[in-house]
Amino acid sequence: MLLDTLPGDHSDIADVYNQIGAVHYINASVKTYMRDSELSHALEMFEKALAIRQQIYDNHDIRIAPSLNNIGSVYNDRGEYDRALDYYQRGLEILENAKVEANISKANLLTNFGILKERMNDYEAALSFYIKADDMLSQLLHVQHL
Repeated sequence: MLLDTLPGDHSDIADVYNQIGAVHYINASVKTYMRDSELSHALEMFEKALAIRQQIYDNHDIRIAPSLNNIGSVYNDRGEYDRALDYYQRGLEILENAKVEANISKANLLTNFGILKERMNDYEAALSFYIKADDMLSQLLHVQHL
């Protein structure tokens, strides 16, 4: 197994943990009767991926932003909106400081910000995030299909 053959701080290990977390996150979204357990396991995997990425890369590297987004999504689904907001803000700050104009990670973060704001009944802010995400995805789709 890959986890047994590579050093614990290898970037591929972070990717594996992230994918395992994604599987548990999806399972949690589908299976409400196991939701808390699955979300906890997803969070654990996302946190492991983040820890490895923080060891390998600078804390402002754009490869850290997806982990922050994933952790924020778990907290968002748990109803821990302040914690979700913190992780989303950290991820977006990394991408904005890196001068990332448009990419799928940033669009995902903006969408998740919209979901969070909607759940917090801040519909105006939610709409703003959704519009930004939609504009970015439209731009990405247009560029990819030229």
